[in-house]
Order: sequence, then structure tokens, then C-alpha cells
Amino acid sequence: MEPILSVIVPVYNSEKYLERCVESVMASSLKNLEIILVNDGSSDCSDKLCDRLAQRDKRIVVIHQQNAGVSAARNRGLEKAEGKYFAFVDSDDYIEPDMYEKMIASMEKNDADLVCCGFCREYSGETRRTKENSCESIERIVDRDQAMELLIGVQNGISTMVANKIGKRSIQIENNICFDENLYECEDGAFWCDYIASIGKAVWRNDIFYHYVIHDKNISRNWRIGRSKRSNFLAWNHIIRKCGLISEDLVSLAELRYQIYLRKMLFEAYCSFGYSAEIDNLIPKLKYYRKQLYLSKNLTLKRKIYYFGCGIIVKYDLGHGTAVLWKRIRETCRK
Repeated sequence: MEPILSVIVPVYNSEKYLERCVESVMASSLKNLEIILVNDGSSDCSDKLCDRLAQRDKRIVVIHQQNAGVSAARNRGLEKAEGKYFAFVDSDDYIEPDMYEKMIASMEKNDADLVCCGFCREYSGETRRTKENSCESIERIVDRDQAMELLIGVQNGISTMVANKIGKRSIQIENNICFDENLYECEDGAFWCDYIASIGKAVWRNDIFYHYVIHDKNISRNWRIGRSKRSNFLAWNHIIRKCGLISEDLVSLAELRYQIYLRKMLFEAYCSFGYSAEIDNLIPKLKYYRKQLYLSKNLTLKRKIYYFGCGIIVKYDLGHGTAVLWKRIRETCRK
């Protein structure tokens, strides 16, 4: 019997978290699924752990490849997938047992091409949760344009993260949608942007089904400006172009996200490493889409002031103490 769902898990040096991740998928109330573990050239014991897990459950398929990055690993999983639907889980995260059963039921009930769920961020080694991301209604039905707006939106969106969504393999195959292997961050946003551009209808559930585990090794937690961080701009340029084929309003929203990310990245890098040649090279980009920031109706006045302040502190090199104080003021306002 062909599986109804293919769950793709890219694996790279994640032996500390991998077993919990895979066991959470194995415990899914949706039994008719396959779990594709793509070991992307791990140098720890993740490769052996993948093989041991496959011995415990016949639904697990293991692919070993030389290190080529998370995008290549996910593409390899998509090539191997046999399910009607596909989903992704990062190897350091985990899911709720009823996630896939309920999400696929929503897709089929509403004849939708995409389903998204809420998620929570959890810090490794701690029991507390940070802000949960979910919608207000139990199920929200949206068309393509609305789904794209939710994907790239700055408030109450579905997030560009890869793993809180399920798509149809038929749409992915027919439209040749895959991960750009030249992107090292925001590759998930670019992928789902391409996918959503090809759909008719989507469902967003408010359930918190996915647990995003934050730890020091998360790529997104490292603010050093290098190839990985700079690829975000390539990804957002792609998203802006794709939105341009749909709606000018979506273009403005994507440009706003571009500018917000730029200011956040420069500010966090400045806080961690001080002013650098990499920051100096990116300062001219603060002019790109700047008007989208102060004209936006999607941001509160406090957030606009904060992001402009981030840019001013970095641009004029006002010092580490000023940056730390600005960050504390922001954190105080959130409480």
C-alpha cells in the first residue's frame, strides 16, 4: 500500500535530538506514512542512529549522501517520496501525535492544496515556551493570494518555516517545485512561496502541533554575517519577484519583510561582533524599500521606531552599550 504521507527529515550532526524527533513521527496517529531520513554527511553518530531507527520501524527509509546542505537533503527526500502528501520535520524538532491526521483531514474536508498549523518555540534544556504562533479561528480557509499574504506577513502569519505545513506531491511535481540549493537560509520561505503560487486554496488550523526547538547550533541563531546570512537577500528577492506575478500589494509586503530582516540582521551582528566590513558593505541596503517600513499599516508605531532605531545605531556606530540598551528597551516593551 502506498503511504498517504511522506515525512522528510534532513539529518546533519543531530544525534542529540534525532531519536526524539523520529519517535514523535513514528507515534503519529496517522499510521499510513513513510519517514524519509536523509543523512547529509553527518560527522557524528547520526548516520548509525538513522540505520538503527530504520530497523525499529519498516516505514523508515534512510538515504545517506555526502554533505550538500539542507536544501539538497530535502530535494533528495522529495525525489524518493511516494505519498500523496508531503511534509518536513527538522531533526532537532518534534511533533504532536495527532498533527498529521488532523491536518490531512482538514485538507480533504475543504478540498485544499495546503494546510498549515500553529507552532511553539522551545528553548533546549528549558521547559518554558515562548510566544505561540497560531490563528484565532479553529480553521481559516483562504485563497492563493491570502495564503501568500499570510506566508510573508509580519503579523499573525503562518510563518515561512518549512515544517508546519503539508502540501500535495502532485502540485510539487507538476510545477517542478524544489529547494534552491544555493540558499542556506530562508530556503523554506522561497520553497513555500513557489508552492503557494501554484495552489487554489489553503487551510490554516490554530492547533499548536509543531515544536520548534531553539538551541545554540540553530543556523538562524548565529548572526555572524557570512554566506548563510547573505543568502536571505537572494531568497527575499526571489519571493519579491514571485509576488510581482500575483499582486503589487504582495510585493510591498515582501519588500517590508526584506527591510525588517536586513535591519534585524545588521543590529544583531553589531550587538554580537561590533561594526565590521561586512556590515559596512550592507549599510547602503538600508535605503532599499525603506519607505515600506514607515508607510506600513502592518506594523505598530513601536515596532517601526524600534527597527529604525536599529538601523541608526548600526549606521552611525553608536556603540555596543547603546545597542544593548536599545534591545533591553524593546524586551521591556514586549512584557
